[in-house]
Amino acid sequence: MKLFNSQDAPLADPDAPDAPVDPDAPVEDLDDITQHLIDGEISKKYGDMLTLFVKGEIISDSRDFYTYKPGAGVSLDFGSTTSVSAEGHYFFRDDDAEVLGGEITAVNIILRLRQVLTSHTALFVEYETVITDIDKKTTSEPAVNIEPEVAVEDVDNNFTSNTIAVQISRYFDNQTALHGRIRYYDNTDIGVQSFAPSIRVDKYLGWATVLSGKYRFYMNNNTNVEVFTLWTGLPDW
Repeated sequence: MKLFNSQDAPLADPDAPDAPVDPDAPVEDLDDITQHLIDGEISKKYGDMLTLFVKGEIISDSRDFYTYKPGAGVSLDFGSTTSVSAEGHYFFRDDDAEVLGGEITAVNIILRLRQVLTSHTALFVEYETVITDIDKKTTSEPAVNIEPEVAVEDVDNNFTSNTIAVQISRYFDNQTALHGRIRYYDNTDIGVQSFAPSIRVDKYLGWATVLSGKYRFYMNNNTNVEVFTLWTGLPDW
């Protein structure tokens, strides 16, 4: 799950001026950054129909900030042909993460449907919405090396994204599966929409070996060429 998928971002403006760079400013060595991730999940099945689960994730970053992502969900199985599930997640990154833009809170909701259409064909539908609040600290002018005397102000950046994906899977008697998928992403708050159909072929060479190939076409329609600058360092969900 993603708050903002980098593939949905528009291309950077090639004519935009570069930010001023101080040649004497220290450059952060990305190789020196370390993270510790702890996650866990517990699920319980009630009869043949209902499953509940609770999960959580904590990340500690060497740049002195933490992220937290608790979540919970439910899955319902209606016989062997239909299943539906819903899950929600809350994401929080504290305001110590100034290097990534500051504090972020987000609510993520995912709904899924799986429906068997025939003995060889299945339909999958997924809907996802993300409601994000970014408390980003910005300066009056872009700079790589921010001087202490430059005034810093808090700027609230809120957006909601919606994604829907539909997939048809067809299984053939020659141990081959064909998956056709259409994905549409919409985030009008930052001016980004995308459309991405794809096709994947799985060839089962044996029960232990699968050969897969995938092709995807991607088309992006955006009205905000500065989205990379405004929303950076978002978690890759």
